[in-house]
Amino acid sequence: MKKIGGQIARFLIFFSAGMGILYLVYHNLNSSYQADCALKGIPREECSLMNKVWTDFLQVDLSWLSLVLIAFMISNVLRTFRWQMLLRPLGYSPGFLTAFFSIMLGYFANLGIPRMGEVFRGLALSKHDDIPFEKVMGTIVTDRIMDVVMLGIFLLLGFWVEFDTFWSFLSGALQSKSISPLSITVLTLFLIGGGALLLFTRNTWSQWKMVRVIADKLMGFWEGIKSVKSVSSPPLFIFYTVGIGPCIL
Repeated sequence: MKKIGGQIARFLIFFSAGMGILYLVYHNLNSSYQADCALKGIPREECSLMNKVWTDFLQVDLSWLSLVLIAFMISNVLRTFRWQMLLRPLGYSPGFLTAFFSIMLGYFANLGIPRMGEVFRGLALSKHDDIPFEKVMGTIVTDRIMDVVMLGIFLLLGFWVEFDTFWSFLSGALQSKSISPLSITVLTLFLIGGGALLLFTRNTWSQWKMVRVIADKLMGFWEGIKSVKSVSSPPLFIFYTVGIGPCIL
């Protein structure tokens, strides 16, 4: 009974978190929509965000929407399989649905609190399957590094195909940005000085309890990142990564 009660409590917590995020998203969007209506002189009673969403949905080409949804689902199914592969070398085997819905929760969290989706995703799996949070986050970092690698490959292919277009764009962007040599010098001296100070005082601060706790967490985080070296099937891991690539673009 205690185990069932704990599962119900976790479900209610994450369900409440999801509903809270959805409310926050709707509230923010509705505020922006009402402000836009006010600028256009549309009366508030005639400005309903829900009506606009429903009207826009009825005008959508369902064939394109279906393709987008299929690509999105394929991407996240493959991402779930890849994430499971990263977690198994650490001694943890979360179920497919648990990992999948943790990823979905991360997307919802990004809508309400930008850039916090990966933290919510890791927290959800960590709490549900009792996995150290820092290790989960290490695997998520590896997961995102793989995405960046694939994105870089596609960018290089695009750069090779449209070299002239990309080069003219980059040249214009670089010419419009100017960095002061003084700023670079000050930043360099600051980094060197800070590094030297930490080095010479390491015998003191390395004994602090808080530092040891942080060091242990960082080691767990690093274990999560290194798990990519111990996946059961590197070819399958690469297949998942290549399969996700076109979908995230």
